[in-house]
Amino acid sequence: MRKVVAMALFINKGLILEQQGKPDAAMAVYEEIDRRFGKDVSPDVREPVALALVNKGLILGQQGKPDAAMAVYEEIDRRFGQDASLGVRPPIAWALFNKGAALGQQSKPDAAMAVYDELDRRFGQDASPDARKVIAMAQGNLAEALLVHGRHAEAAQKIRQVRQKVDASDEISAIMPFLLWLAEPQTPLREVRDAIAALSPNVKLSWNFDDVRPLATQLPEPRKTEAQCFIAFFETHHDGGKLDACLKK
Repeated sequence: MRKVVAMALFINKGLILEQQGKPDAAMAVYEEIDRRFGKDVSPDVREPVALALVNKGLILGQQGKPDAAMAVYEEIDRRFGQDASLGVRPPIAWALFNKGAALGQQSKPDAAMAVYDELDRRFGQDASPDARKVIAMAQGNLAEALLVHGRHAEAAQKIRQVRQKVDASDEISAIMPFLLWLAEPQTPLREVRDAIAALSPNVKLSWNFDDVRPLATQLPEPRKTEAQCFIAFFETHHDGGKLDACLKK
């Protein structure tokens, strides 16, 4: 019953408040979950507590409080990091992923890459879909960071590793060929377009290219314009027809 109550507070109250654009109210719910259930040793109850803390960290990050968000992610790892329960491990992985992303946003690429490597070391062999997704995203971020910092050979190697772990149901299956095209000019443009065409219809595109954009603008023509066409597809219109028209033009 305690799990039911904690999960109900998380899903039916906290998440709904976030969807309604009320992050402060949602964060108050997440803090209430931790206050009421944070000392429970049952894995079934620890799962919603860990999830609530992950979302609290995300809200703090969105509010421009990276240090506070980082403290939450580190607290999650400290309190739950040794828990081997299947339901608790994905929130720990997400906390580490968010910590790495926050470090990247703070222009600390080496620290971010260290976190992503740790994430892969600790969770890379997990078979659960949630764990596999967060690992793929973390490794994708790592490949992007290597690319942005001019380590193109390492980035290409990491990209190929990530591509072996994902399928067309994940946007990363198309993001990685684009990053490989940036890292290795000899990569056929058609390879990127084919990967986009192979995406499942219900894939949600949410990748942000803020870090890659300066690199793309420094490319010689026509690769510069082609890169802008791909970025516009991923970030803005998600329309294959518009992408083809842009590339043709």
